[in-house]
Amino acid sequence: DGGIEAWTVLFGGFITYCATFGLLDSYGTFQTYYQEEILKGSSMSAISWIGSIQV
Repeated sequence: DGGIEAWTVLFGGFITYCATFGLLDSYGTFQTYYQEEILKGSSMSAISWIGSIQV
């Protein structure tokens, strides 16, 4: 167990981890866009459910 295959899998997992948490941590930007453009009549607390069930 090891070698280039193991390091490739580890690197792929790390990239996936970074991309996933980057998207989740930047949800506030999307929430503002949703409120101003798409869901104009909704409250911020109602829109925040989108991000909370995204996980």
